[in-house]
Amino acid sequence: SAALLCFPRRLAKSRLRPLPGLVSLLDLLQREGVRCGVVTNAPPTELSFGLHCLGLTPRFQVLVPSVECEHPKPHPAPYTEGMRRLGLNSQNAIAFEDSTAGVKSAVAAGLVTIGIMTSRSAEELAECGAAMAISDFDDVALLASVRSALSAPSSLGVAPGVTVSGRSQCTVTALVRGLDTEHQ
Repeated sequence: SAALLCFPRRLAKSRLRPLPGLVSLLDLLQREGVRCGVVTNAPPTELSFGLHCLGLTPRFQVLVPSVECEHPKPHPAPYTEGMRRLGLNSQNAIAFEDSTAGVKSAVAAGLVTIGIMTSRSAEELAECGAAMAISDFDDVALLASVRSALSAPSSLGVAPGVTVSGRSQCTVTALVRGLDTEHQ
């Protein structure tokens, strides 16, 4: 019945929350004119539903569900497509990822990748190529790097020895816990 089909979505809507600090980070990036996108293995309907429930849909200029690409993550195709849609190259983009498939995809596409420890350990994310790992978007080192990058337009330092150029063209692929974890 229709009532039964609606129940899981209502339940999900009541439980779906952005990771701590995500909204504040998106506010900061929006004020600075930084374009943001989401690259995900989640089906398009789940992506749209999750972003809508969280009120985040207008925050992202590009949405790339991997079904729109020739290959899903861990292949680099979804990130390559996201960068193409944003008019970027890998030197102008940063990925935030919470899955091993996502980290492998972003790294294979040439992006500096920051692992988010929602379902994987820092060690697991680093083994896949993450430059650093954070618990959430309130991470002190992450925020210091972002603020430093926004005040120095020539580079975005995300970890010792890792620099990404082009402040005005950086893209952030922000994931919301639970949105695409089961699909990766």
